[in-house]
Amino acid sequence: SRGVNPFLEAKAQKEDPTLQDIFNLYKAGHLEKRAKQVLETEKQFDRWFGKVAKRKASSFTYQDAYRLHEQMNDSPYAANRALQLGRAFFNFALKTQLIRGDNPFVGVTLNKEIPRERFLSHEEGVRLLAAVTNPDIPENHCTERSLADFILLLMSLGVRKSNLLCMRWDEIDT
Repeated sequence: SRGVNPFLEAKAQKEDPTLQDIFNLYKAGHLEKRAKQVLETEKQFDRWFGKVAKRKASSFTYQDAYRLHEQMNDSPYAANRALQLGRAFFNFALKTQLIRGDNPFVGVTLNKEIPRERFLSHEEGVRLLAAVTNPDIPENHCTERSLADFILLLMSLGVRKSNLLCMRWDEIDT
């Protein structure tokens, strides 16, 4: 009576991608191509969207996005990152025409963030240096040695963790 074939409607609903499907395509089509932090973003998606990952994208609304953001109120920075990740993979899905409609994350207001200006005090730096140069840490390769070496490199170079993790041997001048 509505002029719609219910079989085609049911088939389209079955083929409608889930949030997990969209994220997987976003990961393959965007993150991996740009060598971004793929594993970290995947962990974040699982942490923030794990409970709703099997939901169909077409059934995910602005209210759902707002509720997801509000439920993370105890961690406003993480809530903002989750919102930005949701916007990103929905924008990818809309741009590649995986879905139709609007991005449910658009319009949800980010929490106010206060930039951090925290540095180690002299006493904290001394304690950290003493801990990572502790003679009890084995000289041979092990988890403790790797962590100590990593912290020493971070302290010596003054770079971000992500920059150090992305370094290649050909970028190191000996």
